[in-house]
Amino acid sequence: MKARPLLWLLIAGHLALGLLYARATPIFEASDEGHHVGVIQWLREGHGLPVQDPTRDREHPTIYAQEGSQPPLYYWLGWALTAPIPASDFEQAHVPNPMSRVGVPNTTHNPNLYRPQAAPGGTWTVTMALRLFSLLLSCGTIWLGHRLARQLSGREEVALLAAAFMAFNPMTLFINASANNDNLVMLLNTGALVSIAALWLTEGRPRARSLMGLGLWLGLAALTKLNGLVLWPVAALALGGRALTPERPANWRELLRAWLSPARWRSAAPLLARDLALTFAPALVVSGWWFARNLILYGELTGTATM
Repeated sequence: MKARPLLWLLIAGHLALGLLYARATPIFEASDEGHHVGVIQWLREGHGLPVQDPTRDREHPTIYAQEGSQPPLYYWLGWALTAPIPASDFEQAHVPNPMSRVGVPNTTHNPNLYRPQAAPGGTWTVTMALRLFSLLLSCGTIWLGHRLARQLSGREEVALLAAAFMAFNPMTLFINASANNDNLVMLLNTGALVSIAALWLTEGRPRARSLMGLGLWLGLAALTKLNGLVLWPVAALALGGRALTPERPANWRELLRAWLSPARWRSAAPLLARDLALTFAPALVVSGWWFARNLILYGELTGTATM
């Protein structure tokens, strides 16, 4: 078989297994799914973005708990996707089990985080729609992961092996088959890595459109989950390397000499400043307001102190 049909076969296998995981796992029983769906339900009810208050939330637990501190992009998309689906039974479905023994090996009772559903209702339909959405995101991640491995190795068999590892990792399948913002941030971070690799491997000066595209990936990832910020310094280092060594270095020693050369830094400074501005200005436009909101509401940028 040709490489492209094999890739689509891997993605189809991932989707089929993910659908089995989604069908077999009761709603809200995947990792933190009850709280992720709780954020989306909060938005569906017209409340706007959650505002965390640890003192209040201890006395009157919210339907979103700590996930209300997360950046909002996944929840906005989930809200838009499920808005037409009525879920008037949410309060009856979203009932935590106060005696839950989740995580206790060989438990014979109370294995559920939430009260089991007597019959599928609107909330079940909303959760399953979100799980399908998450699985489609993970299919995109596998496609981008294949592309990244192909960029870095130049070998189709390596790219297919990377895609297979991503597609059939059991824990990844479990998370990808649940309502969880990890699924979107994995897609966006992988897209950012593809852009970083392309900038590093392409001869000549980076084009403004490519730099702004990278900034968009970075900004959307940061607006999905805080670990989307992990690639911001990686992108800055890659841009620094390209500015210091416009011609691809022959080996790591040549690259190290360029990084340690004051003359190189002086000549590269204007180009590097331009590249950094074109990359991080879009990223800040997309996600900067979220960190400003946290600073205004909680006195710190990330909002994690209220988790």
